[in-house]
Amino acid sequence: MSFLTEAAARRMATVSKHFAVSTVPRSAFSSGIQRHKSAAEAAIHKLRSADRAVSDKLVDGLNIGCESQP
Repeated sequence: MSFLTEAAARRMATVSKHFAVSTVPRSAFSSGIQRHKSAAEAAIHKLRSADRAVSDKLVDGLNIGCESQP
């Protein structure tokens, strides 16, 4: 084995040992406090997304109507 590959193999062996031992449990995505939406906030969010979808379709229809006029 050449000197560089031998040194790299030694480093990887010691690095994997350091990362394998974890004393602190970690969260998968975040460590902040979870905030749950109330029923009213969830309903408002659904209504806003529906309103946005309808208005986007109306604007598309208006744009098509304006383009087809001579």
